[in-house]
Amino acid sequence: MWDLHAGLPQPDLAVILSSSPDALDARIAARGPHSRCQAEPGNASREILAYQAAAATLAAMDWPLLQLHTDHTPPAAPADRIASTLERPPVPRPRNARASTEAPGPPSPPAG
Repeated sequence: MWDLHAGLPQPDLAVILSSSPDALDARIAARGPHSRCQAEPGNASREILAYQAAAATLAAMDWPLLQLHTDHTPPAAPADRIASTLERPPVPRPRNARASTEAPGPPSPPAG
């Protein structure tokens, strides 16, 4: 995955929305699954673990990260929080955070 995005700039903010397995299962039951994976029993718990792993990886790479738990929030609340976070001045970070981490993929070539 990192190789696929190697030439792209780091985003201003990575956002991960989370919910409990029960809340996710209820939402999927109400609207219907969008994929065969969502229809599998226990899928919500597996997805939660995958997103937690992704958040840990991004945090270890010093990416700007916002994690929001959404079990009991109306849809506008996370949207407002994301917008207000993006309105703040960015936190200074290395120009190429990927090159200074142990993320898969080759390091960036030297400038010059």
